[in-house]
Amino acid sequence: MMMALCAYRFAGEDLASEKRWKAQQEQCRSWLEQQITERRAADSDKRAAQKAYDEAVLARDKLACELERMEQECQRRINEANLRFNKALVEEQVLQRRLDEAKELEDKQAEIYNHVTGDMLTENPDVANSNLGPGRKIQYLYKGMSTEERENVRREQLRQIVENEAKRQAQARLETEWQEMVIGIDKHCVLQEREIMRKQRELDKKILEQNKQLAKEQTTKQEYMERVVFTNVPTEAYYDQFNTTTR
Repeated sequence: MMMALCAYRFAGEDLASEKRWKAQQEQCRSWLEQQITERRAADSDKRAAQKAYDEAVLARDKLACELERMEQECQRRINEANLRFNKALVEEQVLQRRLDEAKELEDKQAEIYNHVTGDMLTENPDVANSNLGPGRKIQYLYKGMSTEERENVRREQLRQIVENEAKRQAQARLETEWQEMVIGIDKHCVLQEREIMRKQRELDKKILEQNKQLAKEQTTKQEYMERVVFTNVPTEAYYDQFNTTTR
């Protein structure tokens, strides 16, 4: 429409005024160039904004996937830890039951040992031999076990002591391993959380820089519009020349 307006000559207009006609053509050309420049600038701003938006969305989606992966990894480790904990708990209960049984047996063995090593049961057992025949004992004279019997009791007691100590050490190792496992999981989760926060800060910083760049480009465009486009407004003298004719 602008070109049509610029190309139009009023009937009866002074055809000899080439200077005025060239000025009109130059003004129209200037407007057209300004419109093209403005449109290109707008298209460039739009593409830049779309690119920044796409990059921000892509970074956000990538971070979301990474966060989801980290969360799943932490959940997997927690589930594994729960399984190990439940297994260790069952083993600990079984071990505790065995320890209780061993302690009960140890108490009984200690009671027997006290009787064995006591004065009443360490007297000479030969005095209880009966004259009625070998292997016969006089009940009211029987005072204790033989040396071999006492040794058997001592060996059994020593075996129980060694076994109980082995169980105690096994339980201590189990508790140590469990504590190390819990500490390891806590440390891993803390590191994962720090990594998530670091990536979130990087994304926020990138988005902030993109927003600053877009604002700068918008300011530059606005300054150009105010300095070039808005200052080239046609004057009344320009419009008056269209009314100048030779009649």
